[in-house]
Amino acid sequence: GSDQVGTPPSDIKSTNFD
Repeated sequence: GSDQVGTPPSDIKSTNFD
């Protein structure tokens, strides 16, 4: 749900998947 960049992102609904 958060718009944070990460691998993996903080959750599957995250806007960014870098």
